[in-house]
Amino acid sequence: MSIVNQLIGAVKEWDTIAQPIQLSKRSRGERHTASFNIAFQVRELAIHLLNKYEKIDFSKQIINMLLGVYAEVPEIVERLKEDIIELEEIAKSEEGRKKFEEINKQIEKLKEAADAKDPDYTLNPMVTQLIQTVKTWDTFSQPVEANKIVAIVVRNGALHLWNEHQKLDFAIKITNTLIDLFKGVNGMDEVNSKLNEDITTLNTMKIQQNIINTHTIDEPKQRMDTGCVIQLVIFGILALIGALSQGC
Repeated sequence: MSIVNQLIGAVKEWDTIAQPIQLSKRSRGERHTASFNIAFQVRELAIHLLNKYEKIDFSKQIINMLLGVYAEVPEIVERLKEDIIELEEIAKSEEGRKKFEEINKQIEKLKEAADAKDPDYTLNPMVTQLIQTVKTWDTFSQPVEANKIVAIVVRNGALHLWNEHQKLDFAIKITNTLIDLFKGVNGMDEVNSKLNEDITTLNTMKIQQNIINTHTIDEPKQRMDTGCVIQLVIFGILALIGALSQGC
C-alpha cells in the first residue's frame, strides 16, 4: 500500500471515530476544531504535493477523499470543491503541455530526417505517427493560444517538407489533418484561413506535378513514334529509287 493510500485510510478511520462528535457539536452550533484542523492540514499536504512535486494525481486523490469524508461539513466541502475544479484545470493544462512536447519532438525528428535526405520509406511512418498524435490533441479543452501554437508548429513542419525537400504528398497529408482538427474551433479563424490557402497552393502544385509526370512518361513514346515514321519514309524513298533504277 502506498503512503498516500495509508494516509487516506487513516483519515477515513479518524472520521469514523470523530463523526458522532462532529454531529453533536454541529447540533449545538459549534465546530469540531480537531476535525477542521485535520481537514485543512491534509488539504495543505495535497497542495504541497502539487506545487512542490507536481504530483497532481495524488493531490486529486487526497482532495476527493476529503470531499467524501467531510461531505456533511459545508464549510470544508465548499473549499474542497474549489480545489477540485482548479485541479481539473491544471490537469488539462499539464496534459496539453505533455502532448505539445510530444508533437514538437516528432516534428523536429521529421525535419531532421528530411534534412538528412532520408528516403520516403523512412519518412512515411514518421508522418503517419505525427498525424496520429496530432489527431489526439483536444482542441476544445485547450485554450486558444495553445491551439494556435500547435497549429503553427505543425504547419511549419508541413511547409518545411515542401519548401525545402519537395515532399508534396506528406505536406498535403499533414495540412489536411490540421484543417480537419481545427475546423470550427473557437478563435482559430485566422489560422484556418492560412491552412486553407496552404492546401489550395499544395493541391495546385500536385496538379502541375501530375501534368509534368504525364508528359515525361509520354515523351519517349512520342520520340519512338517519330523515329518509326522517319524509318518508313526512308524505306519508301529507297524502294522508289530501286523501282526507278530497274525501270531505267
